[in-house]
Amino acid sequence: MNEIEVGDEVFCTDPKLDKANDFFFSNLCNTGNTSNPVGSVVTPTNVVQIPGLNILGISLVRIDHAPNSLNPPHIHSRAVEALIVLEDTLYVGFVTSNTGNRLFTKVLVTPRIPHPEVAGTLQYPPTGQI
Repeated sequence: MNEIEVGDEVFCTDPKLDKANDFFFSNLCNTGNTSNPVGSVVTPTNVVQIPGLNILGISLVRIDHAPNSLNPPHIHSRAVEALIVLEDTLYVGFVTSNTGNRLFTKVLVTPRIPHPEVAGTLQYPPTGQI
């Protein structure tokens, strides 16, 4: 895709110049290296990796966890997060930003939990899992 970057924004130019690879990213299939202090690694996928996602507001990640690891608490400004657990279990949670900063948590062993617009999210595989 022929693009122009301005600060944090990526603007589309001519859609006639799009190619099939502008809508494809294979790195989410690759296991990440979790040999680091927190034991997890995030592989981002957004308009930088898949230019065809531009203006759609879509961003995907793959998070690999070692046993007893953590994806540190983080925020998603004006975003929604959905998780799919592919193997074992994962303790997940989010803190609401518009109803008194309430914490909601769940152990996932089934497909997904959506996160509404929230102040922050976290993921943690319970001890002995993964």
